[in-house]
Amino acid sequence: MSNQRISALTTSSVPIKATDYLEVSVYNGATYDSRKVNSDYLKPYKVYAALITQSGTGAPTVTVLENTIGTIVWTRTAAGGYSGTLTGAFTASKTFTQLTLSATGSSAIGYAIRDSNNIVKIKTYNTSSAGIDDALDSASFEIRVYN
Repeated sequence: MSNQRISALTTSSVPIKATDYLEVSVYNGATYDSRKVNSDYLKPYKVYAALITQSGTGAPTVTVLENTIGTIVWTRTAAGGYSGTLTGAFTASKTFTQLTLSATGSSAIGYAIRDSNNIVKIKTYNTSSAGIDDALDSASFEIRVYN
């Protein structure tokens, strides 16, 4: 299967996993060197994509959809305030966060931010700017940390 263009290969129905490697040829000025590339290097960022839910005074629970960042520990810090902690994971000026609340019929508002190299925060509140719990119901949440 060597010396084929990617466009000539048969499409796979199985997605590439982080443990998969692609073999590539790199021209060194005189000849070609074969190298294996881990699929993590195909994106210019690491990602944590999850559905996040919170109820009562409990910490958020997550259904992780994709995670190349690492294990984030979630805690409730106050009504409507939640922190995700992972030491050294959230680089300044290279971390993108996004939160989309699901349509649950409430008038909740929410956002996600990078707080430090170790913490991302989620805040949910009502139209009076008071922090409220129970506003995360399978909310879409994503963190990207660019190289």
